[in-house]
Amino acid sequence: MKKIFISGGTGLVGSSIVKELARNKQSNYEIIVSYRSKNGIFLDDPKVSYSHTNLADFKSVIESSRGCDMAIMCGGYVAGSVESQKEPWKQVGSNLQIESNQLEAFHENEISNVVYCSSASLYQESELPLKEEDLDFGIDPPKGQFGVGWVKRYGEKSCEFWANHTEMRFKILRLTNVYGIGAKFDRRSSNFIPALVSKFCDYENPIEVFGNIGNSRDIIFSTDVARAISGILLDFDEKIEVFNLGYGGGVSVSSVIDHLIQYSGRSRNDLVFRGNTVDTPKTRLFDCSKITSKSGWKPEISPEVGIKILFDWWSKNQCDWKR
Repeated sequence: MKKIFISGGTGLVGSSIVKELARNKQSNYEIIVSYRSKNGIFLDDPKVSYSHTNLADFKSVIESSRGCDMAIMCGGYVAGSVESQKEPWKQVGSNLQIESNQLEAFHENEISNVVYCSSASLYQESELPLKEEDLDFGIDPPKGQFGVGWVKRYGEKSCEFWANHTEMRFKILRLTNVYGIGAKFDRRSSNFIPALVSKFCDYENPIEVFGNIGNSRDIIFSTDVARAISGILLDFDEKIEVFNLGYGGGVSVSSVIDHLIQYSGRSRNDLVFRGNTVDTPKTRLFDCSKITSKSGWKPEISPEVGIKILFDWWSKNQCDWKR
């Protein structure tokens, strides 16, 4: 049985991966999950054990990942668009340290196969769906994502560095806006879908909507991310591979609102539009054909279904969920 380390394994993406690997009868892993606090999703399964880890402490990462054969890097400081605008530095220094610690610790522990969860924020602006090879390091990420975008560019180059100088091999997944059960609903740090879901569920009156409602984003449900990662774990033939990961189509803020109106019984008369307060791209779309060609993966949860799942979950769990 292979032993796999998952950093940030109680968060939105990490917990979905843990569930997928633990419950998939075709996978055979002993799963070591790092966690920072009890405010997350913990799975009661004999294949899974949890290790309290400070990812900013190199020795802590060494201890938690010792003896593992593979690693999936989900841990880091994640912020929503509002926090990214007000305090963008929070995602810079801490994530540089956290990711550098993990990579060096994995090398120290002779972990040869690593999945690195990157982000759509590293791409430059584009009106067209972006392929992996479209990333242009000569053009900065959008102004509102400049800091975190360059952190992720540095992270990918760090993977390339370790691949060139050691026996380590990497799969890099550039994730679009991920949403799903276990998302952050704190308005300061959540992305736009959980933020809107909470406003409709909480029956705010009026419901304030910020930003350009015509902006289009590629999004992906967390369980689809987990399925994609599970499907590539057995193939590390190449030193480094990069994949976009999204639903593969644009979803506007306006369409999300329409779904939530349908599910909640509210109307557009309950909404107040505040306009742009955050400098983000008008369009951010992915071409995800590469990972489909590689592994056969395709998303299963449409935006309409995913938003309904999240709405129903938050309606039942908002009093208990602490993130």
